[in-house]
Amino acid sequence: MLEAKQPAQDQTITPLSREPAEIVAESVNVNQSSVEDIQADLVRLVNSSATNISASEVDVRQSFVMQLDAEQVDFHESASGIVRGDTVSILGSTNGVVQSSHVVIESGSAIFVSSGSTEINNSQTGVVLSRIITGNSLRSVVLLSGKVEGNVETVLDTPRALLLGLASGVAIGMVILIGNLINRRKG
Repeated sequence: MLEAKQPAQDQTITPLSREPAEIVAESVNVNQSSVEDIQADLVRLVNSSATNISASEVDVRQSFVMQLDAEQVDFHESASGIVRGDTVSILGSTNGVVQSSHVVIESGSAIFVSSGSTEINNSQTGVVLSRIITGNSLRSVVLLSGKVEGNVETVLDTPRALLLGLASGVAIGMVILIGNLINRRKG
């Protein structure tokens, strides 16, 4: 039977300390180390990596996080796989998937962003789904939003996505219709 871990007050992980597989504490500082799982109220990562973080507040600097769940997230010159949070701030960082109520991206990049409101400046994104997008010098492949304010370059925006969906539906329908007509003549 597994015992429930009691959170420690504060824990600091450095290259000289022995990294545990799972860290449970109120506050965790990781410096130049690699850790698996962290559960804490406050997490600070500097020149480090983590596989999974669950916290209230996370500050990531020149580090990598595979999966992160937190209320407040700040990335500075870092990278991540999947980030879920209430408020996510990305400065000069590269992120895979970001899901949040509010996202701010400054001089960074993200493959997929899903949020209620998004501020993007001098950044590149793959797909952005957001109710409101504001920013300048935003380059995106696909942008779906109810309201966009600022200088945005997209390959596929909301009207073009609707047109592409309609055209694809008509094309698929025509292929099926022609296929059915050919099958009837053969049979």
